[in-house]
Amino acid sequence: MPKVQEHLTALPHPKVPAAVRKIRDSEAWTTTKLAFEFMILTASRGGEVRHAEWSEIEGDTWIRPAEKMKGNKPNRVPLSIQAACLLRIAKEKLGTESGLIFPAPDGKPLSENALPMRAKKSKLGCVPHGFRSSFRDWAAEQSTASHAAIEMSLAHDVGNSVERAYFRSDLLEQRRELMQEWSNYIDPLPF
Repeated sequence: MPKVQEHLTALPHPKVPAAVRKIRDSEAWTTTKLAFEFMILTASRGGEVRHAEWSEIEGDTWIRPAEKMKGNKPNRVPLSIQAACLLRIAKEKLGTESGLIFPAPDGKPLSENALPMRAKKSKLGCVPHGFRSSFRDWAAEQSTASHAAIEMSLAHDVGNSVERAYFRSDLLEQRRELMQEWSNYIDPLPF
């Protein structure tokens, strides 16, 4: 009998804005709240966010080195206005001494259980990684972004090996628009 694929629990995308508000209103450490929201805004994996460093931020782009990526390839993440604002808040409230953007109180990375425990305590009904699926569904249903831009926003490879040999763009500007749309969907700008 073939093995059934188990998927991580995710929220339908219309429930994501309320989940973000729940995290903001929680009693969690400021670091945990900011890291959780940044993870959602950037459609990133929790480990990538927990180990993110200030040295990886270049203007309005987060440049993740290969050694920190699941696919072992460097990745550029366009930062929405909301994500950039979160970084300013993190700098003000958490400082930059440890080099980490979202340090635990001891200056080390948040534990790998910090974000899953926050999701559980806040009764979100999903796991942190599931927000990547929420983003994927939203992008397919609500945006006009190309399949390639959506998949690259999740740091996924696109196409077969021959296609990847010829297609070398990371569609950064298309993804910048997509991530701004996603951030506006989660937390509309007040203007």
